[in-house]
Amino acid sequence: MVKRCSQDSGPGATPAPVRITLTINPCEPFAGRDVPFILEGLQPWQEVIVEFVDPEGRPVPWITESEAQLVNSDGDLITKRLLFSNELGRVEWLRVGTKDSEGVWSVRIAIDGQTTTVSYPVTHLQLPANQGKIYVIKLEGYPGRVSHIYYSDFVPTALVVDLQAHIDWAAVQLNQLMGLESRRIVSILLAGNQSIFDQFADTIGIEAGPEDGFLLMDVYDSRIYMRADRFRKRSEAILIHEYVHFLLDELRDTTGAPSLPAWLNEGTATYYEYVLGGKGERSEAIKAQIYRSTDLARQAAESGDLISLRQLESQSKWNSRKDSADISLQYAEAHMAVRYLTETYGDDALVAIVESMGRDRIHPIDNAMRDVFGLKFEQFEEQFVQWLKTWEDPEREEIRAYIQVLNDIMADIDAISARRTNDLTNGASLAQLVQTQRSLVSDSERLLARLEDKAPAPRLEPIHQAGLAFLGRLTQWLTLELEFSESGENSKLTQAEDMKAEIIARETLLRRRMSEVEFAYNLGGY
Repeated sequence: MVKRCSQDSGPGATPAPVRITLTINPCEPFAGRDVPFILEGLQPWQEVIVEFVDPEGRPVPWITESEAQLVNSDGDLITKRLLFSNELGRVEWLRVGTKDSEGVWSVRIAIDGQTTTVSYPVTHLQLPANQGKIYVIKLEGYPGRVSHIYYSDFVPTALVVDLQAHIDWAAVQLNQLMGLESRRIVSILLAGNQSIFDQFADTIGIEAGPEDGFLLMDVYDSRIYMRADRFRKRSEAILIHEYVHFLLDELRDTTGAPSLPAWLNEGTATYYEYVLGGKGERSEAIKAQIYRSTDLARQAAESGDLISLRQLESQSKWNSRKDSADISLQYAEAHMAVRYLTETYGDDALVAIVESMGRDRIHPIDNAMRDVFGLKFEQFEEQFVQWLKTWEDPEREEIRAYIQVLNDIMADIDAISARRTNDLTNGASLAQLVQTQRSLVSDSERLLARLEDKAPAPRLEPIHQAGLAFLGRLTQWLTLELEFSESGENSKLTQAEDMKAEIIARETLLRRRMSEVEFAYNLGGY
């Protein structure tokens, strides 16, 4: 196997016709960033088993592009992943490297029982020197337009650069959505692990609790403290969440409003964390969290287990809850309360509530509800609960319907496979075999026609095309077996045998894609 480094190894690269070539781009990836791999020169639909090994020589868990670690039926982490080359003998995969440390990494590639190990160095992105700052814990600094980031040991410098770009983008998005823009530079302090994060909290005399980030504001400096040893999408979510708190606190100070109810404060931060997280690359990584949260709140509404919004007004009580189920529910409920607000009254309603609270500090949230919506607080909560009980996400419902059709089709495929195997293993007569094979071809044609009649959501178009390709090739394969049984032509049998690897690969990849969609949209959970 030849290792090749290339600056142009995208989808248009030409597969190697003779030797197997592995392309890693860039040749020396930066710690904290993903690493793409391309393997070329394989046979079409050839099986490849891939495993990553860290600098200490330990196999590491396989991480999907939805930032989920794969586990087997026993709950053990999976380190090896079965992949398939395409019809051109090419296979691509991604090492989700947000948490990968500096050092020499390896990728083990097994083909036809033979394993080749290829090493590649992971280095730190070099940032300008002399930007350090001391916050009791020594930190390095990286200034930006919206924020100055200070980072501890164990934080990949590439992640620092990427988060700086992300907060610049998020500030523009939040200005467009909320109409809020800060003229202050916020300091962002990144902790490379839990121990350093706890030191941050101890230094300023607070308890970090179960959260991965918190905001501290004073006259001279506004600081976001956060862990940076999560996967990329989670780190971005923490940053956006705390930055929304920062904008809300500035708005509160400007309007003279008292402390916001915790459900409004935390719900708004969570809502926009999800809204912005659903944009850009790897949105499925945040969708899974969104839909688990929304389903948790809806189930609580239906069962009568919602926490009263009155009980979620105190920020100190909010922070004091220690039970993980209570913590999850209060965030889920607050998120959906703000989602109800914005979907019913628009994004401007949140700012209007805070401004109204500044005009009446005696009963601020009650008067704000009357002022902005013409409702008593109890009426607002009642309407919210009724809305939540019947809430459905149109995008998910469209995807659910399509995936259900695919699941039904794949169940019929299982039945086709069982009938085919039964006749082949139980010594059916030639006449019986032909009769069964005719029905199998007819059934597969029917399934193909059924899928052709479905119009998928845009998000599912790749899966739709993969399903059509699989069913089309399956029908051809079953037809070849039937034609061999009817004519006895060995060429038909040879053609059918040559298609087996492709059928297995296409079916496996299709089922894998379906599982990824079901995970992202929580389709099995509610």
